[in-house]
Amino acid sequence: MTLAALAGAQLSVRNGQLPAYKDPSRPVEARVKDLLSQMTTAEKIAQLRSDADPKVYEPALKTTGFGFFAIYPLRGLDPEALAIKMNDLQRMAATSRLGIPIMPYEEALHGLIDKGHTSYPQAIGLAASWDPDYVHRVALAIAEETKAEGVRQVLSPVINVCRDSRWGRMEESYGEDPLLTSRMGVAFVTAFEKSGIATTPKHFVANLWDGGRDSNSVNISMRQLFDIYLKPFEACFTEGGSRSVMCSYNAVNGVPCASDPWLLTDVLRKQWGFKGYVVSDWGAASNVLGAFHQAATAEDASALLLNAGMDSEAPTVYIFGKPIEDAVRSGKISGKTLDESVSRVLRVKFELGLFDENLVDPAKAPLAVSPAHRAIAAESARRAMVLLKNEGAVLPLSKTLKRIAIIGDLAQGAVPLGGYSGNPGPTKSILQGLKDSSPSTQFDFVEGCAVNSNGMLPAIPSTALRTSDGQSGLNGEYWSNPDFKGEPTLTRVDGEVSFDWGDGSPDAKLPVDNFAARWTGTITAPTTGTYTISGTSDDGLRVYIGGRLIVDNWGDHGASSITGNVHLNAGEAVSI
Repeated sequence: MTLAALAGAQLSVRNGQLPAYKDPSRPVEARVKDLLSQMTTAEKIAQLRSDADPKVYEPALKTTGFGFFAIYPLRGLDPEALAIKMNDLQRMAATSRLGIPIMPYEEALHGLIDKGHTSYPQAIGLAASWDPDYVHRVALAIAEETKAEGVRQVLSPVINVCRDSRWGRMEESYGEDPLLTSRMGVAFVTAFEKSGIATTPKHFVANLWDGGRDSNSVNISMRQLFDIYLKPFEACFTEGGSRSVMCSYNAVNGVPCASDPWLLTDVLRKQWGFKGYVVSDWGAASNVLGAFHQAATAEDASALLLNAGMDSEAPTVYIFGKPIEDAVRSGKISGKTLDESVSRVLRVKFELGLFDENLVDPAKAPLAVSPAHRAIAAESARRAMVLLKNEGAVLPLSKTLKRIAIIGDLAQGAVPLGGYSGNPGPTKSILQGLKDSSPSTQFDFVEGCAVNSNGMLPAIPSTALRTSDGQSGLNGEYWSNPDFKGEPTLTRVDGEVSFDWGDGSPDAKLPVDNFAARWTGTITAPTTGTYTISGTSDDGLRVYIGGRLIVDNWGDHGASSITGNVHLNAGEAVSI
């Protein structure tokens, strides 16, 4: 037995009896109160923290404990391997002084996003079924696969009422009607909650507005807000029993949702009686400091957030890191406020039974992804189809047709499953499916306009690039902070600047988020002429050639491409 495990074993018995918080026969509130009374300030703050970086959460799990684990860097693991990892984390958490379990969370909008899981129709397709009972059945199937891996919180569903189809995330929603959205939302969350998984309806609230813009400032009347945009959230909490909620990036009537005490305390908790915890949308906590400038320092921002009713920053520790420690120490966050926030997190962990049984059988995880679930997915896809007109009984197509033209590049290759989709395994293209269903018909495929290029051009080949010492490629320097401060954590030669780190990191030495990279060297064109350079990035990117800024796409943003033109002479090496 390790020393850490021995300390935990000693704590588990007090005067020959289990501490109240370890006794499953006691009421949840009594267990929360008993545990809270034994926690140090450091242990309390640790429960409000979320991260995906083992360099952050592993030391904490073995000492103070840790609140939440963001699974996204592990999405490449198959179900059994992911279940093993979740067990490892819970066993690690059990060695901390108080043995508080960790809360692993993941996306499950229309199927658990991790590798090898069943993918169901997108939320907007499920809404088109007009059948909450069937959506409940779909959610039960997703919940079964989710719990089998040890995941106990899902950042789903999206219940924003969407009334502008220009919003790029329309597919994630249940549409434009507050009643339909409410019914679908309740059907979804009740399936998970009764399966022992906390749901997190999002994004609270109204994160799309004029022109379909996402997360800009929203100016809205109280009647609109309560009758339309808050209705689905109220239903999910008061009827569905959701134990968590994700606040949105945007401000409503001038106040950021992440730091709005009226929204997070007066409406959510006092008016609706919500007893769960609030998590931030990705970066919403730091937006209070960096985007809205509501606070002058990170310490002040942490106080604004926690005092308003925010309980955990997602996905990584930033505002809820040292700044929250400083705010507690300086008195900007009172002990009472800290205890209330920590209690909300602990309460859900107790309610879900994480203190009593948090390990899963890894061998059963892949079995949860069953043929029965694939059958539910197929049936839900049929229910999602809405045929508005069928003049001349054109559909279904007769298999006696000799020749059919298939136009559009989505017909060929992997079928696009939509946002928050994982990798369910081998899929069949629409074109191949048609050929298999009607082998005597000739199908003529015409690509037409490509829809997934995103303005991205082919990567500049290594043959056109040289490092400072003449190697093919560019000198790559990587920092463990987003500001290029200090010495690089990692230096290497990269043949091309063409990476898709997704939810991962460029290297084990670097964090999965909030890092910076710089590539330098020379570029040599094969022929003289004007070249178009494209830079595609998720967050900031700048490209300088010959000392001139060619591409400027700096700032915090989603994946996008920016192009610029530069004249290059054949054979001339120019700095890049």
